[in-house]
Amino acid sequence: MTQSCSNISLTKFKKPIRNCYFKLARKNPRWSVRKLTGEWRTYQSSKSSIGRSTVNRRLLDFQLESYNETEKQLLSKEDKKKRLKCDESNFQLVNRKTTARVRRFKNKKYESRFIKQRVQAGGGSVGICGAISSNGTGVCQ
Repeated sequence: MTQSCSNISLTKFKKPIRNCYFKLARKNPRWSVRKLTGEWRTYQSSKSSIGRSTVNRRLLDFQLESYNETEKQLLSKEDKKKRLKCDESNFQLVNRKTTARVRRFKNKKYESRFIKQRVQAGGGSVGICGAISSNGTGVCQ
């Protein structure tokens, strides 16, 4: 038996088929269930028909739930502990329709492949942040 998803027989092996869903979702965490279903159908080359709800159910069995991409945190945990009070205002030009979803485990929230990519020249943002810490007032950087 090979590691590829294309050479798996539907009748003989049930577990490797489920592992194939898992491999596809882990390889491409930003793919939707529709895209994963389409990829599965191309691997099987019309040997079997599979629905989106089946693919989604199999991924939920592996505890791969769909979440919004998280943004990278700019302050470290140590810096957050040092703050007594912080007031910030962010003004951003954001296209709200571009939110992407990823399949990940709950504890892998800040892994680099599940974090939203930032474009340097795209859009614009202005962030104003002031903080009071044990050393006095200052500006968050």
